[in-house]
Amino acid sequence: MKRKIVILILLVIAILTTSCATSVKLTEEDKEFITRYYTEYESDLFDAENIVLTFAAMSDTHIGGKNQPEKLAKAIKLLNKRAKYRLDALLFAGDLTDVTGYKVQEDEISIFKKVIEENKDKNTSILYILGNHDVNDEVSMSPSFYRIFGEAFYNANVLEKEEILSGKHHWIVNGYHFLGADFDWSADDYVGKNLEWIDTKLKEITEKEPNKPVFVSVHAPRTNVDRVLSKYPQVILLTGHTHLPLNSDRAIKQTTYTHLHCGGMYYYRQYTVDNKLMDDLGEIHNFMQGYLIDVDKNHNVRVIRMDFYHEKAYEPVWIIPAPIEDKSHLLYTEELKDKSKRPYFEDTEIDLSDSMTYTFVGRFKAAKTESTNPIELYEIKLWQTDKVDTKYISTYYAITEKEDFPDEYEFRFIRVDADIHAVSISAYDCHGSSSNNILYNKGLYFVDIRSNVPGNANITAYRPGENVRIKITPPSGYRIESISAEGVELDDSMSFVMPENNVIVNVTYSKR
Repeated sequence: MKRKIVILILLVIAILTTSCATSVKLTEEDKEFITRYYTEYESDLFDAENIVLTFAAMSDTHIGGKNQPEKLAKAIKLLNKRAKYRLDALLFAGDLTDVTGYKVQEDEISIFKKVIEENKDKNTSILYILGNHDVNDEVSMSPSFYRIFGEAFYNANVLEKEEILSGKHHWIVNGYHFLGADFDWSADDYVGKNLEWIDTKLKEITEKEPNKPVFVSVHAPRTNVDRVLSKYPQVILLTGHTHLPLNSDRAIKQTTYTHLHCGGMYYYRQYTVDNKLMDDLGEIHNFMQGYLIDVDKNHNVRVIRMDFYHEKAYEPVWIIPAPIEDKSHLLYTEELKDKSKRPYFEDTEIDLSDSMTYTFVGRFKAAKTESTNPIELYEIKLWQTDKVDTKYISTYYAITEKEDFPDEYEFRFIRVDADIHAVSISAYDCHGSSSNNILYNKGLYFVDIRSNVPGNANITAYRPGENVRIKITPPSGYRIESISAEGVELDDSMSFVMPENNVIVNVTYSKR
């Protein structure tokens, strides 16, 4: 009898221990999140009271990088608390590890597994594909991942072991299909022979269930991938590799299907409007982003962009309604994105109080925007007689909420001609649309061409007395309606002698 009682007590302790391991204590911020996105969430496009699938998607965890295990653990713990219902799956879109593929070693695979097992709910399925950091072009690393992860990591995968080792993945979670393909160094599109397999499976799945989304994941898609997926409006593609931040709607792309960049968990990258890597971005590793994705009973999908580092979410959420054959469920095509609200400067003065003879130190007030997308970057140009130096400032990737943005920015140029120089400052949004310009003159003056169509800044500095001829080419699909100028008389030749003042040329376009 005593033996039975002891066994019973041990079973109770084990149950309580397991319960404690998977239960979470909610903070006030967690409760507010659940209230906002679940309890009190209202939308005609998504039924938050009848969610049938909840999963998280992230990429580029780069386990092996500094503090990466701790960052991944923090993200999973936060997701466990913020998902009102159980987190059904965790999807990783490649580059789970940092140097596994490059050094052909297994240590980081074991660390990744340990972090997952210590932090995920026991009922959460793991879905992963391998990225370029996980694979080697001569030695297959798939067997290492499969052996170290163990059978439990493949509970949702419906494929046989040999297929998984060949780089194919097919998971079914709560009745929804997920397809994936590992990175392939030998293929130009980095997917290779498995792309044909994805095409076959998509055709099979979508013919049976044309009104349900199908989730696909590859690490770094190329043109061939787009060509295949473009046949299936049901597809929601989840990718990594670019480390493209999720703060703006540039991270969602819809053509004939949906493509979601998964941000990154290691560091962020930022490109200028000219596709050059930016400098002076601050601490780029203070960065952890991903998605919390819900599907309701009607197959509508809601995407919450998560800032794991600051334990917040970006607004607004993205809704992808259930697939419709005519593709009217695609609400974030380039044509439908709101690109009309350009950033603008209210204060156009530059504070030069700290400048010296050959060093230009300037401060300016932040631009403003009425768009849901924050200002992406500031382009600052120093114009001198024979050269132009450019600096870019961007801080918003480390910031979740607009009210936390700096009110003022500072920049510095050295070795400046003390007598002849000029400075222009432009603010850009994520679509490459520029603001009005802040202009400063000392011996050089600007021709600033502005239009009613959002686009890049069109500005050039000249010395007084130079001959100037303006050439204006309408954007594709537009024609010139009218041209006027401030600061100079402009005739039909569009030519003039540069005066000792700035010239503003206003161009009005209309659609063809």
